[in-house]
Amino acid sequence: MIRKPSAMVVSRKKSNSERGKEFRAKRRQYESVLLDAVTALRQEVADLEFLRGIRMEIALKSRTSINGSLARIAREYFTLFERGIPSAVAIGGKRQSGNHEIILKQNEFVHRAMDPDLQFGEVVGVDMLLDQWQRYTSYHSSFQATVTDLEVTGPEDAPIVKVHVDLKVTFSRETFDHVFPHVAHNEAFIQKHLGRQVTYRGVNQFKFTEDGRINVYESDVAFVDALISSGMSLDDVSILMQQAMIADQHLLGENPDAVKPTVELLDEESMELENEPAKRPRQLDIDYLLS
Repeated sequence: MIRKPSAMVVSRKKSNSERGKEFRAKRRQYESVLLDAVTALRQEVADLEFLRGIRMEIALKSRTSINGSLARIAREYFTLFERGIPSAVAIGGKRQSGNHEIILKQNEFVHRAMDPDLQFGEVVGVDMLLDQWQRYTSYHSSFQATVTDLEVTGPEDAPIVKVHVDLKVTFSRETFDHVFPHVAHNEAFIQKHLGRQVTYRGVNQFKFTEDGRINVYESDVAFVDALISSGMSLDDVSILMQQAMIADQHLLGENPDAVKPTVELLDEESMELENEPAKRPRQLDIDYLLS
């Protein structure tokens, strides 16, 4: 029996062409894996951006956010009253249609955005608010309100919008006649300060009803600081503020002793207090204001 020789395994080197094909195959595989990873990463980024967009949309829709409905009401309010309440009658008694339209918009807004029983400091009613805007405007030769800061605080069910506003005014004779009438006959004093530009810095706080209407409006205007900052001497500030017709730290043309609280407790103690001589609020005493 003839025995066949066993097959021998012979190894040979791969040709350059074969090695090139293998390298290109591995490279294609690597590129495919890398592309899948990049695609997955891009999808993850897109998902995160989508979720962030949803959260931002929710935040914008929240009425207590800085861009929510309550803050927008406050911004719109001061935008409409940036120049105060303009006169609807021009020189010669002719009606100015442009100003008349602005006044209508202002009236419509406050009656829509504010509760009819709005508590405005120590007085009640939207009409009292409009009356004060009219006074601030007409008692000065120029008027401009500028919002400098706005913040929303408090819980969702009892939010407070706080707005810092600069009121830039120019003194006119009406300023002395109605706000500082005790110096209205002092012509030398008036001439000294007529045309003076003063910037009153005020803080306004709004509280809201459940349906989003303003029901409490508190305002505090730094009159003394503004007069001093305008360059007025301390002596002249003292003369102006001692008998100024400014009540509740913001009501112009009002006797501080005549403004009544919105709710009076008619018990024996309050009746006794009513029988006592009226006392000037300490907040308007010049020594207190300058302390």
